[in-house]
Amino acid sequence: MKNLKLTLFTAVGALMLSATVHAQEAAKPATEVKEQKPTGLTFKEDSFNFGDIEKGKPATHEFTFKNTSDQTILITNVKASCGCTTPSWTKTPIKPGESGNVTATYNAAHPGAFTKTVTVTTNDTDQNKILSIKGKVIGEETPAPAPATTTNVAAAPVKTQPAVATPGVQLHTVAEGETLSLIAKKYYGDIHKYDVIYNANKGAIPASKVIRTGQVIKIPSAK
Repeated sequence: MKNLKLTLFTAVGALMLSATVHAQEAAKPATEVKEQKPTGLTFKEDSFNFGDIEKGKPATHEFTFKNTSDQTILITNVKASCGCTTPSWTKTPIKPGESGNVTATYNAAHPGAFTKTVTVTTNDTDQNKILSIKGKVIGEETPAPAPATTTNVAAAPVKTQPAVATPGVQLHTVAEGETLSLIAKKYYGDIHKYDVIYNANKGAIPASKVIRTGQVIKIPSAK
């Protein structure tokens, strides 16, 4: 009889313990899962092309946005894809209808084409926002174009207003991959002086300022 009472007591205790454990587990709050949806921050643009930029002169672009949701949103982190790009952003909470920005600065340390991304994390969703910048850095390491020769000038397939050398003006045959900015860098040491070449070749260079490989253009002497 004594052993039977002990067995019943043990069984009842086990049942009570099991019920307590189940009650505690049921009382635990469910882990909050953010909805996989785009952020309520609506950006004016997702990407930006700098075009040609000079080596060693950092280029910056500001991506602007507006909170188009019905809740206050906070940007919790912004991370660039490499150390060559430095981001900054609006760090205060953005209320519905308010605007802010994410800025990306590329250091332009090395010549050549580039494409970089900036990842934006917000507190209203687990889905990150990806912004991108791209362009081409023009610098000393860019291979120099082949020098123009009399033979190249005669063989160049120019169809409109052939270039003619005059005092203070020399001729240049466009090499493959060259742009007006690159040619301006070669002759004037400044990529921004491409308009000097364009103005000297109106009629031969279209308004889009796109030149053809093999085209002969006039290069005014630097003043």
